[in-house]
Amino acid sequence: MRLDDAAAAALGPDGPLARNDGYEYREEQVQMARAVAQALDRRRRLVVEAGTGVGKSLAYLVPLVLWANRTQGRAVVATHTVNLQEQLVDHDLPALSHLTRAPVPAALLKGRNHYISLRRWERFLARPDVQGRTVDVDAIRFKLKVLTWLTQTASGDRSELRLSAEEEPLWRRVASDREDCLGSACANWGSRRCHMVAARSRAADAAIIVTNHALLLAGAERQGQVLPSYSALVVDEAHHLEAAATQQLGSSLRGFDLALVLDRLPAQPGTSVADAIDRCRDAGHRLFGDSKGLLIEQLGGEAAGNGRIGLSAALRDDPGFTLLLKAGRHAVGVLLETAALLEQTVEAQGLQTDLLPQPQRADDELELSAVALRGIAATIDHVVCRPREGFVAWLELRAEQSELHEAPIRVAEPLRQLIYEHCDSVTLTSATLAVAGSFAFIRDRVGIGEAAEELALASPFDFLNQALRVLPDSVPPYDDAAHDAVIAEMVGGIAERLDGHTLVLFTGYGPLRRVHALLQQRLERHRISLLGQGLDGTRRQILRSFLEDPRTVLLGTNSFWEGIDIPGERLRCVVIDKLPFAVPTDPLIRARTEGLRDPFAQYILPMAVIRLRQGFGRLIRGRADRGAVVLCDERLSRRDYGDVFLRALPPAAEERAPLEDIPDLVARFALAEPRKPL
Repeated sequence: MRLDDAAAAALGPDGPLARNDGYEYREEQVQMARAVAQALDRRRRLVVEAGTGVGKSLAYLVPLVLWANRTQGRAVVATHTVNLQEQLVDHDLPALSHLTRAPVPAALLKGRNHYISLRRWERFLARPDVQGRTVDVDAIRFKLKVLTWLTQTASGDRSELRLSAEEEPLWRRVASDREDCLGSACANWGSRRCHMVAARSRAADAAIIVTNHALLLAGAERQGQVLPSYSALVVDEAHHLEAAATQQLGSSLRGFDLALVLDRLPAQPGTSVADAIDRCRDAGHRLFGDSKGLLIEQLGGEAAGNGRIGLSAALRDDPGFTLLLKAGRHAVGVLLETAALLEQTVEAQGLQTDLLPQPQRADDELELSAVALRGIAATIDHVVCRPREGFVAWLELRAEQSELHEAPIRVAEPLRQLIYEHCDSVTLTSATLAVAGSFAFIRDRVGIGEAAEELALASPFDFLNQALRVLPDSVPPYDDAAHDAVIAEMVGGIAERLDGHTLVLFTGYGPLRRVHALLQQRLERHRISLLGQGLDGTRRQILRSFLEDPRTVLLGTNSFWEGIDIPGERLRCVVIDKLPFAVPTDPLIRARTEGLRDPFAQYILPMAVIRLRQGFGRLIRGRADRGAVVLCDERLSRRDYGDVFLRALPPAAEERAPLEDIPDLVARFALAEPRKPL
């Protein structure tokens, strides 16, 4: 039987999967499975948009399992979110175990930083938590938490720890790091006590590897190959591939990153090594101090601790840049001198070797630190001193700390050279890839090529019956002082009528905080909980609270526009405050739109359309779901491009109404009994 016929049969009503709990025959799923199977058989490239409810995970996993069993080949499935990776390995792939005589071996391989490094942990554990009269209570609690966890974990995966935001910087000190890894010289390597090595070993033995987008571009490390060779690739959540490649192929630097490297080496006071480390610290303080000064000068007094500026040719010619340039050149020189000193140090002279996790490997520790310092020097050189062609550099102020960043302007060619050309078959898929029915934008951005076949599969959900699209009249423009109060009044009315069950999506933290403040007392009087991202907990914490008690209004920003699943009656209304346009003055956006005939139509608008489709998609996650999406941006009605957005959304019922009528309109639809299908 041909592979596409076998995949279709497996997913059919008489197939083996029909015996699984929750089975539902989906014609769109079978079409996608056939297309993926044909791409595998013919060694072709394929781009598939599969709307919510198609069941795309099984649509590509079924042909992959059958293909791997027939050919003994290896396939990689790469996704953007860890949640999807875990779902594929823990739920979806086990459900397919009876498709073949023997289950096709599969493994989950996350990025290095998800696994604890036992060597780095030993170093951190030995670090004193009391300095004079100061006690680092957070570090002590974190150590106790990890000590307990290490007696139980088999994977060393941070997801088991449920880290809080305050614990993230502490985790960075113990996470596996390619720049702080001894490789085969580590005592935990050969025994596979190292959780990262154990995960890669399991991946090497697997026929299907589930991983993230970034690892596709990781290539080889000093410690060996990251991914074993493979001939078939499926990239899910492919609308994130460009951003993942941009991050992986770029670089960033914070003062904390430099401190992590310098803190590795317990130098003997008064030695040349100790003096060199002190000079590196001083150079870092000067560099990041001068970069923060330039940021504040350029952003003005209203930066509120956050913002970014591009290091354009005009800015580099500004007299204010001179101080930063001098600090950058000084830092590069000091770091390279220190790296050379560490490389020349014999028998770890100048180090307190007894404080190292493996004293007998002190020379390796010196070499690693030298390599890391050279890498930091290179980043400073590229961002501040000598910008590279094809890259854009910028400074960023985040939580009042300055950062250096560099990123490639285009990633299409690296993706083609580093990924696609090494695979016989490549499939890119997502619920949102097309713009106005065309895949031209995603083809251009990720370099999949004109020869790739296309397939667009609409959601099987009955949006006309299940969803209402609401466009309020007379919402003040986003920059109007009355805008936030109007949004808060409308959201409050909706929440009172729906008894919570509402998600409000913003494009920035500023309006989220202001609407949160305006809503708080009103919702308290009605005993409706109000949760704001970054105000009432981490993303994971407030999402869990919403799922546990849907008598809640949840205010979220960027990360809530996608990747969350709130099925059933828990969510009845999504309010979208503003169209999710990228900021045109953002350094990376500006660099990517330079030279385009129409930057808005060719880049800004397609990105926003895909983003809005993701936000809209939070509402209807199953056939029983019902509710309304309120689109508050008046430009949808006033600007010509409004129709581009509206046509891109699922074909829901639509109402336009005065602001004061919106809460009742939403409640009537969301709380009504759904019309039964004929």
